[in-house]
Amino acid sequence: MPEEAPRRKARTENEQLKLVTVTHNSIILFSINITYNELFNFHDRETCHRRNFMYDPAKKGKVLIVDDDEIIRMSLQDMLEMHDIPSMTASDGIEALEVFSSHGDTIKLIILDLNMPGLNGHETFLKLKEMNESVPVLLATGDISSKKIDAMRAKGLEYVLEKPVKFEKIKNILYNLQ
Repeated sequence: MPEEAPRRKARTENEQLKLVTVTHNSIILFSINITYNELFNFHDRETCHRRNFMYDPAKKGKVLIVDDDEIIRMSLQDMLEMHDIPSMTASDGIEALEVFSSHGDTIKLIILDLNMPGLNGHETFLKLKEMNESVPVLLATGDISSKKIDAMRAKGLEYVLEKPVKFEKIKNILYNLQ
């Protein structure tokens, strides 16, 4: 069974990042230097608290991040941890179902990638809804025009965000789940 990801030191806003993209069919190597804050356009913890967004994990639960791209998974997890929002990760649909079956009672939001190898986001979504139809799912995708999204909305998909996902939008969704 997958375990909760070990806590890493959260990245600082001005830490320089090097990005590499690996697609499913080929490897595209490129690098750019950009700060973490520029990449995700998120706010520091104090700004978040000043805006009266205090996340109480005992009441609100964890966020499950499901994405086959490790950089995206870890970056989202880092952003959430910077705001004291506990999270778990899964690298594909099968692992997401395993994590959810073990920890579903503590998961209050699932951030799900649409395009993943194996069990894709659409199939994973349907199986998650079979397990618990009331769990909120945020679909994060680069292709918001996909016909799969309409089918998923008909089955109860609550949120769709285009990648790159901005933390402010995730924060608003979590705030509305209170």
